Amino acid sequence: MEIKEVRLERELNKVIEFLDSCDLLYEKGIDKTLYMEDSGKIIATISKEGSTIKCLAVDKDSREDNLASTLVSAMINLMYQEGIYHIMVYTKIIYLNLFKSLGFKEIVSTDKTTILETKTDSIESVIKKIRYQIESRFNINVESEKINAVVINANPFTNGHLHLVEEARKNADYLLCFLLEEDKSYYSFKERMTLAYLATQCYENVMVIPSTKYIISNLTFPTYFLKEKDIKNHEWMLTDALIFKNYFMKLLNIRYRFVAKETDEVMVLYNNTLKEVLNDKLVEIDRLDNISASMVRNLVKDNKINEALDYIPQQIKQTFRLLSLEKSHE
Repeated sequence: MEIKEVRLERELNKVIEFLDSCDLLYEKGIDKTLYMEDSGKIIATISKEGSTIKCLAVDKDSREDNLASTLVSAMINLMYQEGIYHIMVYTKIIYLNLFKSLGFKEIVSTDKTTILETKTDSIESVIKKIRYQIESRFNINVESEKINAVVINANPFTNGHLHLVEEARKNADYLLCFLLEEDKSYYSFKERMTLAYLATQCYENVMVIPSTKYIISNLTFPTYFLKEKDIKNHEWMLTDALIFKNYFMKLLNIRYRFVAKETDEVMVLYNNTLKEVLNDKLVEIDRLDNISASMVRNLVKDNKINEALDYIPQQIKQTFRLLSLEKSHE
């Protein structure tokens, strides 16, 4: 049976319809899709976004025909041709053993879904490098220290983020501030990293760290960026929370993760999922005067930069102003 690549809109529409019948979304950002059909009807499909395989689906009446294995092998070969050798997968739990048989390593699974990766440059090796950076920066052994963590997008970094950092560093020897690396925000990752670093460099025990693709990324939690209200949200949030607990907290000796109370429906659900997974290792604090990054962004978009500065830490006001002036003239 021939494997075809989606090139035409009518082909894409057929794939989207097929995925919907399999309770899957055709996600934004997908850059390649393969499919197989029988008598003009799609019976199997697979997609990728960058180095991540996703949206694998096979018609329930065709699952004994090794179509999934055929499609996965074809997609892997295409990715190798593109020079992509570290491949990640987010798929339904029914395909777990298939990917393991092809040499993939399971990162985390729930009752419904699983995340796997090829064994090169694994999550453990990535966190090992982070640990080395932390220990070199502070001249410590993480195993003997009280370490807390926050995870922020900081789009942009506000007084609210600074309040979260200040609360999280209390009663801790060191605070790890993971800044979301996914570049899908109004302020770029480089801009957000600059603001977060400058805002926290006055604290000798705070380190800002790129979050890697394993924390609230398009792999683990795409709806953080899409803000779609969908029943699949909880599943994405659950895998993201499990990865943080099983790998980051365990390998970096993180005691507590701090979050701010949320009002956005998606983020309220995310905090609740974190509580479900981390239990008393999650600490939720009140927001500072209901400051939100979205409020600041709206002021910038309306060219009200001087008003936006009221919500920005003193130490980064000038840098924020220059960045925002550029934004308002784009």
